[in-house]
Amino acid sequence: MTTIKMLTISEEHYPKPSVPEQLISQIQEQDDDIQAKNKFPIDKNDLIFLRNDTIYRYDEEVDIFRMYFAKKSAGYSHSEEAIENKVLISYDNDGKIYSIDIFKASKNLSCHLYDTQIEIDNKPPLVIYPIYHKFCDELRVYFHGSIPPTIKFEKSEEEGVGVGMDDANKIVALLFQDSSKKVREDC
Repeated sequence: MTTIKMLTISEEHYPKPSVPEQLISQIQEQDDDIQAKNKFPIDKNDLIFLRNDTIYRYDEEVDIFRMYFAKKSAGYSHSEEAIENKVLISYDNDGKIYSIDIFKASKNLSCHLYDTQIEIDNKPPLVIYPIYHKFCDELRVYFHGSIPPTIKFEKSEEEGVGVGMDDANKIVALLFQDSSKKVREDC
């Protein structure tokens, strides 16, 4: 029997270089709704792109998933709990988000954290898709390649930060509004 190891803390992991077609079409459907409401055309070629500068790690010993938007911060300022006992957001001295911690990650994420690309226990593998939506100035970080039919973004304690939950109350995505002003971009 082959043993599948967990993602390790000592290894840096980066997002995949491209976004799955299913995810793109689901995002474009949302754009069509925005376009219909605003009654002006949206140039989809200039709208959505993948941020390849996000680094993530998983520490199995303490069951924390960490995602970094910067290799170095401009000095640590403070952390705020976004969703009680689930998500912690850390800010630098410039007031920008430079990291996110998800506690009890193996329980709270909708994907598994094993170092394999197969489904385990009806959970898809962890694959990070940090997608920046220029028109809305939103960064959405998806944890696997499909969006559940019903995703609910819970508002967090932090303004402009949402946590996307599926029907089983598992985290499927993170949402950062006004991303260009709030999230570091220098990994």
